[in-house]
Amino acid sequence: MAVEYWKEGKIKELADYCLMDVKVTKEIYEFAKINGFVKFEDRTGEMIEIQIEVKPEPTELKQSLNLTMPF
Repeated sequence: MAVEYWKEGKIKELADYCLMDVKVTKEIYEFAKINGFVKFEDRTGEMIEIQIEVKPEPTELKQSLNLTMPF
């Protein structure tokens, strides 16, 4: 859909579509984080379950980052 919206110059529809995509992706991530799996229907109609381990997000950097040029 996104490509068609772009080709047709439908920027508002494209933005709405992308926003919906981000929301759905976040919901899937949150579900997998809590339950350890996701299920989906493949192209043949078969229900597939995939185990997923979502590791906790790091709270701080393990080493400092030098953002200067080495002169």
